[in-house]
Amino acid sequence: MRIAVIGTHGVGKTTLVEEFAKRKPEYTVIPEMARDMIEERKGRIDSWFDFQLELLTRKLKAEHEQRNYPNIISDRCAVDNWAYCTYYKVFPGSLLYSLRELSIGYCNNYYDLFVYLPASDFVITRSRQAEKCAQIDRMIASILPRLKNCITLRGSVENRVSTLVSIVNKTERATIDRIDVN
Repeated sequence: MRIAVIGTHGVGKTTLVEEFAKRKPEYTVIPEMARDMIEERKGRIDSWFDFQLELLTRKLKAEHEQRNYPNIISDRCAVDNWAYCTYYKVFPGSLLYSLRELSIGYCNNYYDLFVYLPASDFVITRSRQAEKCAQIDRMIASILPRLKNCITLRGSVENRVSTLVSIVNKTERATIDRIDVN
């Protein structure tokens, strides 16, 4: 199963991915790449256009490199990239529309399950960038109905991880049962 964990910054995507991978070590992790890119640039981003384009390129390359692995969990996907491009007004409106449609189509073909972590009141109030988080969260939430097999996880880290592991285990058992039917 290929899983993409999506949501604005600060909602616990990386923590969920890391904890899930500890319990399901057969899953290959595609990490979140923005932090590394920001660190490489020593926190300085001269062009949001160049940054978002490189981020999207790196993510697509990582997904392509993992295409033969049956079990993948990704910290973010192209849908997140579209939301940040929209927030930073990286492209003109018509290109943002095209990027959104391409991101949705590509991700629906690549991933089997989307896990959305909403920006809770706790995250919004503790963030120095509360309004930015809220706007990006609304953008991501706006396209959830167009993503196949999308679930929303709330609660503590333990609750989120346990729920995701349970869903994956049930899905794996259902697939095995269908295959084993004589």
